[in-house]
Amino acid sequence: MRMSFGIKAPLDKRHGYPKYPDLDKLIRGVLDALTKVCYLDDSQVVNIEAEKVWRSTTEIEVYRIERKSGAQRIAQATIWQEDA
Repeated sequence: MRMSFGIKAPLDKRHGYPKYPDLDKLIRGVLDALTKVCYLDDSQVVNIEAEKVWRSTTEIEVYRIERKSGAQRIAQATIWQEDA
C-alpha cells in the first residue's frame, strides 16, 4: 500500500516538511476506513509506504497480491485521489 498525504503548506516553511498531523494517525485512519472495503482486517496489509507532502491532493494506492502457480505473484492497483 502506498499513501501520499497532501497537506496545505503553511505560511512559514522553516521546517522544510509538513509537521502536523501525525503520519501514523493518517495511516491508521486510512487502514481503518478501508477495512471490509479492500480487506477483511488491516492485519492483512503487509507493506506500507507513506509520506506527507505539500500539495493539494492525497493519493492512496492499494495493491492486491495473489499467488499464481508456483511462486509467481501479480499486483493490481487501485488509486484514490481526494483534495486535501
